[in-house]
Amino acid sequence: MMTRTRIACSAALILLTTAPSWAAAPPLREQISLNGPWQRDGAEVNVPQYFGEAFTGTRAYLRRVVVPADWQGKRVKLAFNQIAHQARVFVDGALVHRQQGGWAFFEVDVTDRVRPGKPFELKVEVSGSDAVKNRRGKVTHPVGAWMAKAGINDDVWLRAYGEVHIEDAFIKTSFRRRQLSVVYAIRNAGKSPQTVTIVGKARRPGGPVEKTFEVQATVAGGEVKEATAVAAWDDAQLYWPDAPTLYHLESEVRVAGQVRDRQTNRFGFREIWTEGNRIYLNGVRTNLFGDYQSINTGGYHTDSSNLTREGWPATVDRIQAMNIRCLRFHHQPVPLYILETAEEKGLLVCSEAPNYARDYLAGLTDEERETYIQNFNADIVPGWIRRERNLACIYLFNATNEMTYKALGNFSPAQCKAMGAAVRAFDGTRPVGYDGDANFGVTEELRNVHYPNGYNTEPTGSIYRMNAQAKGLQKVFADVPTGTGEMLHTHDGKLAGKPEYAHVIRNRWWLCFWLRGLRYTDWTDVRPACYWFAANDLAGRPSRGNDPGHLIRGQSLKNALAPIALFDKEYDDLGIAPYVGDGIRFVGRWPEIRAGSTQRRTLILYNDEFRDTAVTAEALVRIGEATHARGSITLNVPLGERREIACQSQAPDEPGKTMSLVLRTKKGGKVRFEEERCFALVGSAQGARSSDAVRLEAH
Repeated sequence: MMTRTRIACSAALILLTTAPSWAAAPPLREQISLNGPWQRDGAEVNVPQYFGEAFTGTRAYLRRVVVPADWQGKRVKLAFNQIAHQARVFVDGALVHRQQGGWAFFEVDVTDRVRPGKPFELKVEVSGSDAVKNRRGKVTHPVGAWMAKAGINDDVWLRAYGEVHIEDAFIKTSFRRRQLSVVYAIRNAGKSPQTVTIVGKARRPGGPVEKTFEVQATVAGGEVKEATAVAAWDDAQLYWPDAPTLYHLESEVRVAGQVRDRQTNRFGFREIWTEGNRIYLNGVRTNLFGDYQSINTGGYHTDSSNLTREGWPATVDRIQAMNIRCLRFHHQPVPLYILETAEEKGLLVCSEAPNYARDYLAGLTDEERETYIQNFNADIVPGWIRRERNLACIYLFNATNEMTYKALGNFSPAQCKAMGAAVRAFDGTRPVGYDGDANFGVTEELRNVHYPNGYNTEPTGSIYRMNAQAKGLQKVFADVPTGTGEMLHTHDGKLAGKPEYAHVIRNRWWLCFWLRGLRYTDWTDVRPACYWFAANDLAGRPSRGNDPGHLIRGQSLKNALAPIALFDKEYDDLGIAPYVGDGIRFVGRWPEIRAGSTQRRTLILYNDEFRDTAVTAEALVRIGEATHARGSITLNVPLGERREIACQSQAPDEPGKTMSLVLRTKKGGKVRFEEERCFALVGSAQGARSSDAVRLEAH
């Protein structure tokens, strides 16, 4: 019988967490890795090629595989995490599987063709993108950004299963219902019906069992049957980006009390949903500001991003040190190790389909578009979503990218929604998005517009009044969260050396400030291309343009994304003027204020974290290292919200000098944020009274 526990836990208790508890993902089951040296065209090559290889036509990859001798009586399957673009799998020369379409997990049961303790020859014929074109040369399967690339681009396994076994376990966790449910797909590879009991045990790595449940099912011979186990769980440790607690679900299939199959899946207990124009994670409003990258090494953001298996963990650390809390992987799905590392470290991920709208989709007929949709829904979605839906870090699946633009595919909103519906059918536990297609009315749970201020166009007017002055889809909507996956283009090597490249450099500065306006005007899911240059800025390696103000720019962008931030509203509304002249150089033209005058400013205090609402704001007036005045205030700031503070101070009566207004935040007694705003002191306020206090009052 399934265990059910009465829910008796307050929201306050649910928010309590322990230190991060994670480790590498456990082995799914008895398995051996087939990664490593294979033969291709008489030469040794390493499999997988995570970043693909440039080729067309077909290439054959071969290796000798020995089935473990102790797998006698087991079902034996080959498992491929993903291949691009199509594949044929052979065992000892016999064709055992055809795979249509890339980036999808698939398995091949080879039990009847192999013998425990004996070797066999495995051959995988992989076809490039020309194989997914029709007679007119039009692409009829999604190819992402890999028109010229293909290969075995993720891990390969040989796995052992019982005759009655778990083919899939879809783990669903609900914060609102305090409930764990697991949808098991049970396959009976034998001929006789079997009544099975599935026993599930959840524990943190190395810890005691925290939840046990069981469910029964009778499965006919040759049948695959779903069985859903549901268990109340009111004291599960929640998965948070800053405390990414992960569990192992150990599942056993028992027949007449005997264990016939075992499987272990990793998961995090969390729930994400949208409500009005907000996104919630475990009941906390979560404003997702981050970045976007790709594994297309000929494309975006490769200057600073080490996405290799060895380098990626340190890259995640640097990304999170930049205050980036979410990452969109653009162009196509990525290797599983990238997602598993993100999950372990609490970096939230938007996983995007290979529906990369480009000119190769131009000129499709209505019939060809329908064929494309059918192929995506049937050949890519099931394996792609099954591979990733148990990952706690994925907060959003993107079904499309700019597919409705006439020059990039001209798919209708209804056709995009058909692809989104296919994604939702395999996972309804998180939102489904359509990046950049909001302009044409594609929307369900959120709206996402690309380049809301125009492509390569600098912002104008107040960054804090964008809702009031914006038009159409640049506004924040009241009914669904509003986001932008691409904005203020910052990376285009093709423009280097041309006059318009100055706009790209200026956009990098503008991101430091426009992001603050987007936060203030309640944009919710914002992912510009920023890490690739800001990481170089902070490391003292200026990106293209050799901007001498790179350290200030990098720190300003990092501060713009800080969860516990304190911004000077009037200063930020000056935009890039204090930092950048008419060209692209750092010039330090600080705004002028009268020496000795009274200054009144508005500060904005943010609390974009997941616990603790008491936040201290502190302001100091300085000249050089000397502090002339200071003040602080502690406010209750709801999670995911902000408070405005009236700030009054007196500028030192020292004309000709530079005054700094230093803004800090503290939480739990620790400094969480610091930013310096500089002013040029001019003239003199004759007879001004000196004050060593900064008055801070909540609006």
